[in-house]
Amino acid sequence: MVYLWLLKGGDGMQRMARITLFVIILLGVTIIQSYLFAKEEVEEEMTVMETVVVTARRTSEKLSDTAENVTVITSEELGMLPAHDVGEILNFSPGISIQGNGGFGRPVTTTIQGSQARHVRVMVDGITFNTQSEGTANLSQFSLENIDRIEVIKGASSSMWGSSLGGVINIITKPVGEEKVPEGSWTQTIGEWGTIKDNFDLRGMVGDLGYFLSGSYMDTDGFRPRSDILEKKGYNKFALPLNDNVKLTSSFGYNSGDVADFEYTSLGFANDIEYWTRYGSFGVEVSPDEDKNISITAKTSDQDTISEFFLLGSTDPFLLSRFTDKFYGIDLKSELSFTNESRLVSGIDLGRYELESTSLTSDKDTDNKAIYTSYNYPFGRMDLILGGRYDDYDEFGSLFSPSIGTVYHLGSGNTLLRANISRAFNAPPLIFKYIDQAGRLSNPDIKAERAWVYEVGAESQITSKLWSKLTLYRSDVSDAIEPVVVGSAVMQQNFARHLRQGGEFELEGRINKIVSLFSGAGYNDIEDKITGETVQGGARPRLTYDAGLKLDYKWFDFNMMGHYVWWNETESSNANDEKFIWDAKLASKFRKLPYGEYSWFIALYNILDSSYWWNEFFPQPERHVEAGITYKF
Repeated sequence: MVYLWLLKGGDGMQRMARITLFVIILLGVTIIQSYLFAKEEVEEEMTVMETVVVTARRTSEKLSDTAENVTVITSEELGMLPAHDVGEILNFSPGISIQGNGGFGRPVTTTIQGSQARHVRVMVDGITFNTQSEGTANLSQFSLENIDRIEVIKGASSSMWGSSLGGVINIITKPVGEEKVPEGSWTQTIGEWGTIKDNFDLRGMVGDLGYFLSGSYMDTDGFRPRSDILEKKGYNKFALPLNDNVKLTSSFGYNSGDVADFEYTSLGFANDIEYWTRYGSFGVEVSPDEDKNISITAKTSDQDTISEFFLLGSTDPFLLSRFTDKFYGIDLKSELSFTNESRLVSGIDLGRYELESTSLTSDKDTDNKAIYTSYNYPFGRMDLILGGRYDDYDEFGSLFSPSIGTVYHLGSGNTLLRANISRAFNAPPLIFKYIDQAGRLSNPDIKAERAWVYEVGAESQITSKLWSKLTLYRSDVSDAIEPVVVGSAVMQQNFARHLRQGGEFELEGRINKIVSLFSGAGYNDIEDKITGETVQGGARPRLTYDAGLKLDYKWFDFNMMGHYVWWNETESSNANDEKFIWDAKLASKFRKLPYGEYSWFIALYNILDSSYWWNEFFPQPERHVEAGITYKF
């Protein structure tokens, strides 16, 4: 019967989807069976639910106390996974898929739960990176080496963060040093196509001043003709306590890239992209006692992008466009903890977004003023979380986003139930409203998208060796923005009502001291409520699978990860998807040297050498190898 179900009926893609689903189920069953018959030699315990997060409610709290669907990726995991950048890391998490544009080093955006990429708010230490020229953020520009953890809210979070209809990604950088003797690391990586990458980090203290410094350099010829990339990145962070209650903090980062973006032979032109990003913050934190905290932070980012277009065979550009996105913001936040363990978080966000472009006759800007609050009230086994935020935009008017959530802890607390209802929105980028250029028309009447979002879930630390999580969601979107063809150009318009619903499942188990397995799946259904038809295109996946194997041996770590996506694109994109792409990384444990420690690693990408793309213009690299060495002191 199983054989007939797998191989009979439907086309090849449908059979492959059924086979892949069957493999995922077998993997999950294997985890459970392996646990049931495992020996008592396992000593390590999984502590997923004890992870501390700060993004969901803008305060430190345990993952098990959040009503939102949150995923945390730690610096330890970042170092072990086969990935070049933040986008590739996120691709291994159920419910998240990246829109790759032709391999590492190229602009990468992400979708969460079938949302559009511009619905996902991307931040570094709370600094927003979504541009007004696209509405998205390029995840490939962020170096993995200076990241302490990545916190992802899967689903809308407008009641705390404002414009974020699809979710929030907050990249949290490593802390400053706490020792007088400096410590740090240096890593060199080499790979195919002349790829060389160097990065370093250094941390310590000078007097009372704590510091963290990092930098990286990457140069590659690329896997296709005319696809070379040069990247340079730097970051620093400082913290200075003035006394026991007052601390000053500051940070500054710089990213740059020179990307030769292929030859589009069927279209007769080639494209080069150069970008420069500068961002930073300065803050004051006051903590009169353990129960009170007040902070004020000034933030800024400046992102410049130049695109040059060349006729094939020519070195002189026939078209040059430049966009400069600037953000200035001030955040004021207070936290109060009460004797019954309840907590109140309130704050004010002030932001100004500016857009300059060669496609504009004058610069455009919009101001955003917002006030927010969140109250967590625990009683018995339940936590009640109330939230609300009021946003006022110069360009898009006023929006109120309330939320109510609850977490119920069952039994000994190893199993919990979550539920959350919220009002959410997404403000369109200024480019939709103001810029007319080749193939694009402005829409002066465009407005923010709104949605009611419902989410329920269950999470269980079934045993010390087995963990699972299930989340179901529904998002009723009004004034959804979709592209409309007007003559020979495209205009973004509010005309649709979308119902976006689906779910995701994760299962992780430790078989013994050495072996761990992971499996996951995500499903998204997007329906146009006016026509009743399924929405296709826009890089919004219909179905995803994830699977992984981890070996933690005495002298090495081995991680193999696979990700499957059915993008459900229109025929015009000629998508070549619906297949697993497997990557693996083998890394030695750190070995002692007279003046430090060292380790080596080898990474193999696209193990099966699969041909894959979501759009035929952006194929992903064939199988390739990288290797490197890290020295720590």
